Amino acid sequence: MSLRSGDGATLLASAIVGRTIPVVVLRSGVTHTDGETIYAGPDSSTDSVVVQAALIAAGSLDVGMGKLVGRRGSRSRYLTLETQRAMDLLRDVAPNQVLDRAGALYDGPASRSAEESLRRAKSARIPDAPAWCGEIRPSKLIRQQQTESSEITETMLSNALKPSELQELDDDEADDADRSSVLDLLAAPINNPMAAKLAKMLGMGGSPTSGESGAGDEAAMRGNRQGRGLRGATQVRTTASTTGSPGAPSAGHHYPEWSVDRRAYRADWCTVSQFDPPVQSGTAPLPETPDVRLRKQLATLGQANEPHRRQHDGDGLDITALVDFASDRRIGQPGDPRVYEQRRRTGHDLGVLILLDASGSTGESTDGHQIFAGERQLAAQLTAELDVLGNRVATYGFYSRGKDNVRFLRAKTFNEPYGHAARRRLAAIQPTGFTRLGAAVRHGTHLLREQAGTSKLLLIVVGDGLPYEDGYEHRHAHEDTRKALAEAVELGVGCACIAMRSPTRPEVIDRVWGHVAHCHVEHPHELAPQIRPLIQRALKDAAAQRRRGTSTTHEATG
Repeated sequence: MSLRSGDGATLLASAIVGRTIPVVVLRSGVTHTDGETIYAGPDSSTDSVVVQAALIAAGSLDVGMGKLVGRRGSRSRYLTLETQRAMDLLRDVAPNQVLDRAGALYDGPASRSAEESLRRAKSARIPDAPAWCGEIRPSKLIRQQQTESSEITETMLSNALKPSELQELDDDEADDADRSSVLDLLAAPINNPMAAKLAKMLGMGGSPTSGESGAGDEAAMRGNRQGRGLRGATQVRTTASTTGSPGAPSAGHHYPEWSVDRRAYRADWCTVSQFDPPVQSGTAPLPETPDVRLRKQLATLGQANEPHRRQHDGDGLDITALVDFASDRRIGQPGDPRVYEQRRRTGHDLGVLILLDASGSTGESTDGHQIFAGERQLAAQLTAELDVLGNRVATYGFYSRGKDNVRFLRAKTFNEPYGHAARRRLAAIQPTGFTRLGAAVRHGTHLLREQAGTSKLLLIVVGDGLPYEDGYEHRHAHEDTRKALAEAVELGVGCACIAMRSPTRPEVIDRVWGHVAHCHVEHPHELAPQIRPLIQRALKDAAAQRRRGTSTTHEATG
């Protein structure tokens, strides 16, 4: 079906993507999109609009566009693979005739992700996409991302690139055999923060050369965002690799520390850096040990409404189902009359950061059992059950060796599953160093607010509950930790401590943690009966603080 106007196509594209996607019919040219609008050629059919909408919905245009600039062949092959993958993902909402055409594009195996398609597109054995699919224009997508980016301003871009170099991003002026000089510039191993940020935005990642793990390169290219961080949190560059050996740059943050004697903050006093734990070749991942009792207690925490589509009745119309129903009726088919969307309390809106105390004191043994081994098992079970329930969860170990060397060891980030790699990293974390707990709480709060992406935020510290380091002890350490916890709650982050086989006296734990949720267990299996009231109290305290903050704001502006 050819396009006469963009009105009907806009409805169709919007139904596929799940948000409004205008379709503009051009006087000349080929159908393409910038990720926000679909531009249809004058001789295009609705099939090409469906393909472009599917690419948006499947995330095909969100990764690696910088690698397709100036590579016509790779672009066309990538379009073949991603059309096939996207249509398969959207087979419940896409028209049958487009599904059939997409299935005939390539008889090889389908890609499992856009990243895989990007790698496979280098092969000449993948057929080029036919004209009815439209085309991908990386430069237009990149420019749209630049317009929307809050991290890189127009001034920053103009300072980084000359106009003549920006012109090299025009797809129509590039040849397959040519490589844009601006891309070569960004790929060069120069410690240039602007180049690193722009390269990240373009989806460019350097491939490690033979004999290199690539971990240091990844850390060097990793972008940092200040965003909604804590008061007084600034970013620095430290010289260390992700495994702790010197040489490669790693992102870090400065945080203040509370001095109870001076009744004031020491500004930019502590530095927190993130690393991967050193994983030895023989390190086995932690075993998967499902805890049904723990999962049952966690199941209803942080629940939120989520849409259920194609219902017989509901709170509103399901546009996708309505379009399908109308299309079927128009061609004489009965169609599916379930055209409503219903919201039910089946989703999860909870972000949790589990902070495992990996200081040397946890390496001590009680009754022949290492305290840290039990704490790590408990952290692993919490991570696994929260993850399988659909919550946003991250897990880090931490220790310190002085105020300028507080280390976070990555086991799992918010954006990765708790799979083999995460369980292996968690197994590689070993107790060492000391416990500068205030800085750890402040950085954990920063990560939650910056990366969790949920309205309910929770920080759980698993350890002995005692802050200690040379020069950071007794009343000073206790009050700084209390202050850091109070700051977190004030920012809407619930805080909880699970002390396991802790040799710390109960009155000391109460002194530090008494104003927030905390509990004591001797073994991981004892946690299930206590975890629900523990988390409920932490989230309730944070919600109450948010309400007080909102009330104060209204009074001030009223």
